[in-house]
Amino acid sequence: MNIIEKLVQSINYRNFDATVELFHDACTVRDHIQDKEKTFQGKAGVRSWLEHLETDATFTFENMLMNREQATAEFSYIDTMTKKGKLKLLLEAGKIKELTIL
Repeated sequence: MNIIEKLVQSINYRNFDATVELFHDACTVRDHIQDKEKTFQGKAGVRSWLEHLETDATFTFENMLMNREQATAEFSYIDTMTKKGKLKLLLEAGKIKELTIL
């Protein structure tokens, strides 16, 4: 299972401990769908971002591209409405250094 599959699976199962472990200690999350101005820093920031996701929302993904340093995927985020977007990950040592959601 690759890093995007692990990320989506851990979020969908609400296993936030597993999600946080996918991230580098000095990571950044920018979720432009939730709030264009807000940036979450470090693993505590990742946990804070996860807690803002809808409780029963589900991610699906497609069109995934990855290499050792970055990964991208298009996704659908289904809660009360379906939202579409793109995940963009920068990787370092097999961990997510930066996650941008567009």
